[in-house]
Amino acid sequence: MRLRFTGLLLFTLLFLVSLSAVSAHSPLSPQQNESLETAYLITDPMKSWAIYGELHEGGKAQYYRLDLEQGKTLQASLFIPTFKQGSFTPRLVVMGPGIASRDKVPTFVETPGEVGVRLLELQPINRATYEPFTPSSFYELAEISLDAPATGTYYLVVFEPYRGGRYGLAVGYEERFGLEEWILIPIFAIGIHEWEGQSIAFILVPMELTLIIGFGVILWKRHAAAQTLFGLMGVLASLLYLGSGFMMLVQMSLALAATSIDRSAFLTLVLALLPILFGLAILRISSSPETVTKGRRALLAILGVLGLFTWSGLLVGPLLSLVASLVPIRKPATPSPKP
Repeated sequence: MRLRFTGLLLFTLLFLVSLSAVSAHSPLSPQQNESLETAYLITDPMKSWAIYGELHEGGKAQYYRLDLEQGKTLQASLFIPTFKQGSFTPRLVVMGPGIASRDKVPTFVETPGEVGVRLLELQPINRATYEPFTPSSFYELAEISLDAPATGTYYLVVFEPYRGGRYGLAVGYEERFGLEEWILIPIFAIGIHEWEGQSIAFILVPMELTLIIGFGVILWKRHAAAQTLFGLMGVLASLLYLGSGFMMLVQMSLALAATSIDRSAFLTLVLALLPILFGLAILRISSSPETVTKGRRALLAILGVLGLFTWSGLLVGPLLSLVASLVPIRKPATPSPKP
């Protein structure tokens, strides 16, 4: 087991290092930004962000502010989820100093004085784009890459004259993740799937089924793992790992159903299989409490740490694995023989 685990560990570390070269966005969910005065400030416009918003009906617009130095690149794209939203087709406006255009926009769209205004053209919706990290799919409507003509404040405005609906706005191009952002991605992913139009109950079905079936089998067979706190914590951790992997496989299938087969789906497949393999390893360790050694406890702790960085177990699973590696095993007391 130790040799196989060492190989899995090396593969995981190499895989995590290789992810630094793959395009991904840090998620944002701003609110109350329906005026120029309350525009949401994107503090690091070079960093790659993904904003998941929703426009209300009746000629509403949402505003985003970026402070740029001359020559810095303003990069943004507008997209919508692939689920049906009627004829909802939002538009994207870029405003700021030095922009040569002065395009006409609806009167309800606020403009900051005498600055350039550029209304981006809509792209034809031919095929959906696959996003491997979440995973999800979307239609891209408009994009811009512009070197700032002058130092100053620029605005991105998303609007739709008649209908409300959900949209996404990708800003920036530098792929940088903080530790907290990376670890919390599985939680953000649930919010993104809700934004896509899925219910929270549907999103969690693979996890719920895994927990119900897993614990049902263990209790039915009166497995030794159910006799100790160590075993119960380990089994719960392993089932959470397995459930998170199955959740990602289901979401990958749904996203690919709306797109053509994409090579980046291999990345999703690995991200889904790692929690499943880790979960099986945790289950093997915790299902035989009487044979647990210090070495196996160390493996349990390592699997907990790896789980945090591979989005396994919705955060709870890795924490349980770490705690279980420290929990003493109290075996049931053996009755004393009668004199």
